[in-house]
Parts: sequence; structure tokens; C-alpha cells
Amino acid sequence: MIDIIVPVYNSKKTLKRLLESVRSQVGIPAILLTFIDDCSSEDYDSILESYREDLDIQYFRLEENVGPGVARNIGIQKTENPYIVFLDSDDVFYDEYSLGSLFQAMEENEADVVRSIIHEEKGDSIQVYEHDNIGLHGKIYRRSFLEEHHILFSENRSNEDTGFNSLIDICGAKYTDIDVVTYLWCDNPKSITRKSKKKYQEIDQENYAYHLYWAVSRGRDSNPDYYRFVFICFDDLMQLYYRNRETTSKKLKSFYYEYGCKIKNVFLDLISYDFQKFVSDFSIMNYYYEPDVVKMVRWIHDKKYQFFKEAVYSEAEWENRCYHLNLMNEYNRTPFDDWETRSDLEHKMFAAFGECVTLTPPFSANWGGKNVYIGSNCYINFNLSMVDDGNIYIGDNSLIGPNVSILTVNHSLDPIQRLEKKLSIDEVRIGNNVWIGAGVIIFPGVEIGDNSVIGAGSIVTKSIPANVLAMGNPCKVVKKI
Repeated sequence: MIDIIVPVYNSKKTLKRLLESVRSQVGIPAILLTFIDDCSSEDYDSILESYREDLDIQYFRLEENVGPGVARNIGIQKTENPYIVFLDSDDVFYDEYSLGSLFQAMEENEADVVRSIIHEEKGDSIQVYEHDNIGLHGKIYRRSFLEEHHILFSENRSNEDTGFNSLIDICGAKYTDIDVVTYLWCDNPKSITRKSKKKYQEIDQENYAYHLYWAVSRGRDSNPDYYRFVFICFDDLMQLYYRNRETTSKKLKSFYYEYGCKIKNVFLDLISYDFQKFVSDFSIMNYYYEPDVVKMVRWIHDKKYQFFKEAVYSEAEWENRCYHLNLMNEYNRTPFDDWETRSDLEHKMFAAFGECVTLTPPFSANWGGKNVYIGSNCYINFNLSMVDDGNIYIGDNSLIGPNVSILTVNHSLDPIQRLEKKLSIDEVRIGNNVWIGAGVIIFPGVEIGDNSVIGAGSIVTKSIPANVLAMGNPCKVVKKI
């Protein structure tokens, strides 16, 4: 009734200990112990034969070394019992009641996954893990759930359990947690995760980031729970963001950034068409996460990331837009030396308009400046063009040359979305004391840091930090100021 799947690779020294641990289990139905030999150089026949009287054992030897993930997949395909437990060849069950505790919780709660407490040996100390959703240790899985959602391991050789468990979570598994220690992660200094740990750190972390993306990229093909899928994508984004911020390794930063961007695209695609329904359904959202996370999702949507929506105005929006466009047209016809009229129009047109600002007409904007926030002591030369469907912020003491374009709207590469009048909106932020040269084009989502200078004719597709000179197409930092 329970399949225990064990990948083995040169595990002769620890295999007897594992077999004793399995043989000692009580209070369980029949078990089948399946060993997948990942092309070891060692012979296990004599050890396995001595336990066949007490244990139902099957053994498969692979002709080439494929790694633990693929070996476990073969184990899943070679077995058929309703419950699956994964055991590493150098580990053991914590005591004789461990497997029985997992099985009982699975039966009583009709769970898809039961998670327990794990003890890890670390020299003379013990590390405790409670109900984690990363490793395979101390868990029992319902086979029918894995088959229904087509869940297997990736072919990568490390952190494949991260992707496996993440995909299970995406698909809406029912979890039961028990406060029982069932697994002892034994201290094996020769294991791949412990030997030369510093050497393997970067590849382990790369595979960790990869497997977060691996899981979400396969989520849609696995009949996912929509809301849980969205929030797991969000959680993954936050994990990689914080890891990127905290590490000093350039390699790790690049891994976290690369896979964070890929997960971001999945996340945006998930929420793009039905975001208002998504954020309004607080009862479902709060079932998984606290309200502060809901607020964070709103912030990501509103302030940072693009999503595609219908370019359709309500009657009130259309009237408001016409009002601001008419103000803009009047402003462009007003004599330049009519300071009083110009000042009155400027404060009506713009969302904010600071003191001592010079704006040289003609000026054009999609919403007539309605969503534009201009600080104090700015000089803005002629032919400033803005697509201000999204917010545009210009800091104090900034200079903007002639013929500059600032954009907050993008259209989809998907021809169907363009026919459906879908567009994306992302704000632009220009810091304090920034100089934007003549003919510069600034793309949606760009932030330009304080005191920076953007060379004439540049096309700014990505954010620029503070205190630098940047120029070119695409615009890149040339030197620090």
C-alpha cells in the first residue's frame, strides 16, 4: 500500500542502516521498497538479499548516471501503490513509528501530502525543520494527486525537490501537518550537498532559483489552483528579490535576477486580464495570505509592473480627459508673456506644479498633464511630449531639453491583444536635479536617479541610477558623476 522509493549511488556503507530502519517500522500496511541504482560502481546484491525475507524489495539498475530526480521519476513509474515516500540512501526513519504516523495522518485527513518534523544531524548538534515545503524528507504523497496533475521531478541534479514540492503546492494540494519527528537526515560528509559545500553553493542557488521558475512555468499545464498559483508566483518573486539584495556574489545576483524576471512575466500574465476581480476577492486571497501581502500585490500592480488592460474610457473618464486636453490647447495658444493666465492654467492642467517652473510651449500630453507631477525650480524646453496615461514624476531643480518624449503606455506584441485594444501602463519617475538632454525618449517603467544626466538623443529603456552620466541607444551608464 506504500511505495518507498530510494535512489542509490555508491551507498553501500549506509544502505544496511537504511534497511534496518525500514524493517523496524510498525503499525503500517504492506510496503514495497524500490531501489533505483543510479549506475553505481558498487554491488548491492548481497546486502539486499539478506533482507528479502522481511521486506518486499525491487531493484533496478540504470545504465548511466542520471541524477536523483530522474531516478525518482523512474521509481514512480515502476511502482503503483496509492502512497509514496521518498527516502535518501544515507538517511533513516526517526523511529519505528515514523512511517505509521505519516500513513495514519494521510488516511484520517484524506490529505494529498502529509508533512512532519525533520531532524538533521550537524556534527554534535541537531537542526530542526518543521513542516517545510522544500525537501522531500519526512513526507508522504498521494499518488493519485501526482498523476492527476502530471507531477514529476526535473532532470537537474540539485534542488529538484524544490521544484517538485512547489509544483504540488501550485496545484492546490491538501496538506496535513503533524507535530511528530519522522525523519533523521544523517550527517554524511561525503554527500554531494555537504562535500565541498562552498564549491557547490552557487550552483545549488542557481538551481534553487531555476526550480522556482521551473515549477511556475509548468503550473498551467498541471490544472493549478488559480489563486494559490498567483500567490506562489508572488512569493517566489519576493524570495528572489530579497536574496538578490542580500548576496554580494555577482553570479548569484545574475541568477536571481534572471529567474525573477521570468517568474515576473508568468505572474503578470496570470493577473493581467482579470486583476480587478483578483484584488476584490479578499475572502479567497486572505485564505492564503495576510492582508499586508494583499497590499503588496496591489502595489506591485499599480506602481511597478505592467499589465494589459482594455483601452476603454468610461463617460466620466472621457469628459475628464477632454477637460484637460482643452486646458492644454488653451495653454499653447496663450501668449508667453501672459504670466497670470499661464500660471492659472498650469495649476489646473497638472496633478502638481511647483514654484518657479518654466514650461515653454508647445506642450503636448495624452491626458493634458492630468497625471503629471512637476517639482519646483524646473526648466522645461519646447515640444515636451508626454503619454501620461500613467503617472509621471519630475523632481525639483530638473532640466528637460527640447523635443523630449516621456511615455507610460505600451502595446502588446501579441496581434490579438492589439486588436482587442489592450495596452499596458507603467509610471515614470525622474529624480531631483536631473538634466534630460534634447531629443531623449524615456520608456514606461523607467526611474532616473537624483543628479544624473541623460545625453541628448538617448533612448532610455531601463532605469538609470543616481549620480551618473548615461547616454546611447539603449541608454547606458558612461561614468559616475
